[in-house]
Parts: sequence; structure tokens; C-alpha cells
Amino acid sequence: METRASMSTPRGMKCVTRTMSTGDRILLYSNAEQLVLQMRRNVATEEELLAPSFKVAVSLSTPDAVWLAGELLTAVLPHLLPVEETHTATVQQSVIAVSTENNS
Repeated sequence: METRASMSTPRGMKCVTRTMSTGDRILLYSNAEQLVLQMRRNVATEEELLAPSFKVAVSLSTPDAVWLAGELLTAVLPHLLPVEETHTATVQQSVIAVSTENNS
């Protein structure tokens, strides 16, 4: 009979969990003083003997969290828009920037 230990959220912290399509999990713990990003991978030994299971966490400052959010958004943008739309949006932004500079 298999038993699983239930994970609990540290007292006074909010936890937001996202399970990826691979089964890996990302957890974001937060309260007024702290923000912690945790990543977990659990691979059953009977599925893959040599694959590592792990749990790692990093404490993020507010500037670190903002930077990470920006980098994630920048990285995902090309995946959200087809290549043609991305190119068109870049050209439009360039035209707007040139127009604004010329009007100044």
C-alpha cells in the first residue's frame, strides 16, 4: 500500500502551485516579508532508476522577482505571436519611435 505525505504551506505564507505538463511542479510561496520560488521534480524509481528527483528553492527580492517576470515575458512573447505578427509589431514600434523622435 502506497502512502504519500501531504506537503504543508509554511505558517503565514500563501502558496500558488502550477503543475507542468511533464508533472514537474513550480510553487510560489509569499507573505509580506518574503517571496520564495520552489521547483520540484519527482521521478519514481520504477520509471527511471537514474533520473534525479529534486526540490530546490530560492528566496527572491522584489527587484529579482520583477526581473524574472520580465525575462519570462520576453522569452514567451515569440511563442504567443506568430512570427509575422511579431515582425509587424516590431516594425510598427520602430515607426512610432521614429515619428516621436521627429516630432520632438
